[in-house]
Amino acid sequence: VGSPALMLALLMLVHSTDLMIRSFKRSESFSEVMRGSFWVGLATLIVPDVVYVMILLPFQWVIWQRSPREMVAGAIMALLPLLPASFCWWVAGEDPLWLAEEWCATITPLHTPNFGLLVECVGGVWSASLVGLLTLLTLASTVVVISGYNTMRLRARKGHLFFAVLYFVGVFMLLCGSHPAVALPIMGYAMVPLINTLFVRRQGALSATIYIAMVTLALLVALLPLL
Repeated sequence: VGSPALMLALLMLVHSTDLMIRSFKRSESFSEVMRGSFWVGLATLIVPDVVYVMILLPFQWVIWQRSPREMVAGAIMALLPLLPASFCWWVAGEDPLWLAEEWCATITPLHTPNFGLLVECVGGVWSASLVGLLTLLTLASTVVVISGYNTMRLRARKGHLFFAVLYFVGVFMLLCGSHPAVALPIMGYAMVPLINTLFVRRQGALSATIYIAMVTLALLVALLPLL
C-alpha cells in the first residue's frame, strides 16, 4: 500500500513475536518480554489499528508461561512509547492528552460484517478468491495441527496456537471494518507458519496441485490490473 509506517509496524510485530517465542522455557525472561511488548506498543502507536493485535499480549504471556512480574513489566513497556511521544507534543505546545485523543480518533471503528463491502475493499473478486483460498488452507492446516497435536513439540504447539489466534484476529478486523491494508498483512503473517505445516505434513500430488493453484491465483491478482 506504500505506507512506510505500516511496513515498519508489521516488521515490529514480527520482531516482537520472535522475542516472545524465545522467552519460552526460560525463567524470568524480562529482557525478551519487555522488548517484545515495547515493539508491539510502538507499532500500535504509529498504526492505531494494530491495537487489536496488542490485545493479544496477555494471551502471549500466558501461552509462553510468563510470571505475573514479567506481565506487569511487559504492560509498562507496551505503554512506554506513548510517554516520550506525548512529551514531545507537550514541548511543541500541544496539550499532553492531545496525542492520545488523536490516536483514539484514528482507530477504525468496528461494525457488523459486510461481505459485499469486503470483496470491494480487498480489491475485487480475484483478490477475494485468493484470500478465500488462503483462508481454506489455513483452516485445513489448523485441522492438521489439531490431528497431530500430541506428536508435536510443545514449542511448536504453542506457536501454532498463537498464529491461529492471530490469524482469526486479522479476519475479525477485516470483517468488522478495519482497513484491509492493516488486516490482510496481519493475516498473511499468521498464515505462513500455518500453511507451511499443511504442506510439510500432507505431501503429495494434492498438496502440489493446491500450491500451484494458489501461486497461479496470486499471479492473476497481481497481473490483471496491468493487462
